[in-house]
Amino acid sequence: MVKQYFAVLAVLLTLISCRKEPQGEITDGICQVRFSAPGPVDAASRLTKAAVRLPQGATVCVAAYQRTAGGAAPAPQTDMWRASNTYAVQADGSLAASLADAAGNPAAGDAADMELHTGTYDFYAYSPALKPEEDHYTVKGVTHYTDFMGALVPARAVSRSASSVNLLFEHKCSKVRFNVVTAAGMDNSSLAADSVVLYKMAVSPAQDFTLGGDLVPTQGGDADTCLLKRVESADDNKSTSVWDIVLPKSSGSFDADFHLKINGVRYVLKAQGIPAMSLSKGVQHIFSAVVRKGSVDLVLNVASWDAVSGEVNGGAGSGAGSGSWDEGDGNVGGGSGANHGIVIGRWENVDWNGGVGGNPDPVTGAVSVGTWRPVQAIVDAGGASVADIDSWVQKTLAAQAGGNHGGAVDGWGENGFEDGIGRGGTLQANCGMTKAGGVLKFDVGDRIAQARIAGLALSWICGVDYVPLVVWQDVAGLVTAVAYDAVNGCVTVTTDAAKGAGGGNAVVGLFPSGTTNPVAGTCIWSWHIWVTDYQPDEAGVSARAANTAYLVSGGQVHTYGARFVAANPEKVIMDRNLGAVGALYAYATSAGVNYPTYGLLYQWGRKDPFQKAALGTTANQVSTQATYNISGTATGLPVRASGPVAVSTAVRNPHVFYYNASGTLDWATPSNNALWNSGTNAAPVKSVYDPCPEGWRIATNGTWTDFGSAWGAAFSKAGSWTTYDVTGGGLYAVGGVKAWYPAPGFCDAGSRAGGEGMLWHVGNHGYSWSSTINGTEAIRLGFNASGPFPEISNNRAYGFSVRCIQE
Repeated sequence: MVKQYFAVLAVLLTLISCRKEPQGEITDGICQVRFSAPGPVDAASRLTKAAVRLPQGATVCVAAYQRTAGGAAPAPQTDMWRASNTYAVQADGSLAASLADAAGNPAAGDAADMELHTGTYDFYAYSPALKPEEDHYTVKGVTHYTDFMGALVPARAVSRSASSVNLLFEHKCSKVRFNVVTAAGMDNSSLAADSVVLYKMAVSPAQDFTLGGDLVPTQGGDADTCLLKRVESADDNKSTSVWDIVLPKSSGSFDADFHLKINGVRYVLKAQGIPAMSLSKGVQHIFSAVVRKGSVDLVLNVASWDAVSGEVNGGAGSGAGSGSWDEGDGNVGGGSGANHGIVIGRWENVDWNGGVGGNPDPVTGAVSVGTWRPVQAIVDAGGASVADIDSWVQKTLAAQAGGNHGGAVDGWGENGFEDGIGRGGTLQANCGMTKAGGVLKFDVGDRIAQARIAGLALSWICGVDYVPLVVWQDVAGLVTAVAYDAVNGCVTVTTDAAKGAGGGNAVVGLFPSGTTNPVAGTCIWSWHIWVTDYQPDEAGVSARAANTAYLVSGGQVHTYGARFVAANPEKVIMDRNLGAVGALYAYATSAGVNYPTYGLLYQWGRKDPFQKAALGTTANQVSTQATYNISGTATGLPVRASGPVAVSTAVRNPHVFYYNASGTLDWATPSNNALWNSGTNAAPVKSVYDPCPEGWRIATNGTWTDFGSAWGAAFSKAGSWTTYDVTGGGLYAVGGVKAWYPAPGFCDAGSRAGGEGMLWHVGNHGYSWSSTINGTEAIRLGFNASGPFPEISNNRAYGFSVRCIQE
């Protein structure tokens, strides 16, 4: 009887351990919280700069905080700590409760999962699980050679139905790699990298790490060194590299000893005064020594964290020797290499027989060779001057992230750029371009991770089922299928090949499983599908002369005058508005001919478009173009509603144009100057909300300065701008280039009585947003029959056109 009593009691305790009730959301109680992260077996397409793979067995510390009353952002120094726990990463990316010692190493013993009352928490995590200080938010002792990673999941609701938290980590340190390769015509079978000593690195251990923050970059003196000794061979066994992980370094010059071996003899290339640069978090800096008979070039490149060798092609050497180290000149041709690195220095007078001084170092046994010369004038692969290496690094990383929608690309396949997919098999932008019949694949994890970094709390967990839906499309049957891959976190969109060059536009969103109506206000993220035969990213557009049009399939890309080229070196701008399915290079008198050039309309800072006026419309307060769902039924979307609203509300409702009837400045509350530019006006950075395709961004202040007089004042036509009647738009024409700007009108912000969100001045006014903010206002280009007039917009809630410029 006693045994039966205890057995029943055990069952009852199990059943009520979470005090589960049959229905309704519980507002109190205690439940276990379970955590996961991208694990070692996750598909590479899910890994982004902000969502990196954790190795199996790595330890993780997770802390849960609740915000103080009125707290608008996570702040562990002032918020209420609730619990901390340590975990070990499993093969599938899940975290199992586990013990760790003070140094973050796995420790023996039993561990329990984290338990919290139902509520909303900010979750902080870091790996390895070093012991935190007594304040629960400070971590000491992060050193070189440690892949220290951090994660933050803000405002995460924990309840009976949602007790799993997906942690998206980012690397907090930098990776440095040293390659050795030979110029053409030389034998490289006996060449190997050995080790690298770096001087004037960040001081180790780092300054205290605060949950949710970063490691503070520093730069030490000669005694603050790092030794790189992890050796790796390239896949082709024609070069080797050594690498390791270092604390982030602030910008400044530094020194290095690069050790390599030739035929078993150890040599050292000493570099004193390597040009100033930072070693930033999450970035892999690759230094390649391109070796030839009498000299060695040091080439810098950057790559993603997991790139293996980053091998630099030294170009076609002119030496015709047999390959020995004393035959053939081995001179390098072909620039600085296939990966477009920059030459930052050179060792001259290299003697591989005797070296400098002729005697090996008594400690290392290495023979010092060559005389180091930093390059005085650094240029990139296109010959443009590189004044600031850090800026070049960011530009290069952005171009790499752009995949097939950035600069020189591999070409357009039958189904779009590389069969409609970009870097890592997925697109990391809010707009995907494809020919009719193309298939586009979007990386959900990248968008969610970047939005979380931008402060937007979104509910999405990799591995959980969601449903993709066509919110609207302006051509019935344009999108034929949508699918969601829960394992890899990807949305796939298939378009109809029968739509041909006419193309069209669609908005596709991801929704919680079971959703059937895209207007439910539960959209997790959404994407613009631009079906067009226009291919602005084709390779071969190398010269960037002023007032030039470059032909690409389906149209052109342009530069404007000298001021455009100076403000946007090596960049071109699209010949049409975002979402347009045609462009004009000479004036057309028919409204029907101009109509395809209208494109879509955008509120400043929003990623989601709104459709143009209906064909033939030339009046005010008009109906918009009809839209359809995936079945071809008219939707009546988008719709209009009163704002302002939170950014999260706009994300959840991509089908709603939020006007502001009060006539105040914005559709968003609070206003956010970083929505279309997470950098500065002087150094713009494409944000997670930018609506342009990969490799392109919203045009900035200065894009249209060549059209007439100085920015901010009414342009004088000066013979460069011709405007037309209500059927048309305007042509900017200099040096034979004709850049067409149509007059699609605008969606009213709500300042006009009875006109909230309605279309106005269709056919005789045109406006194009820039990403540039001036105080509380956003700059735009505008024009009417009197000519162009760039000015300051008085309301970000207006719906204007967008013209995309190359990143």
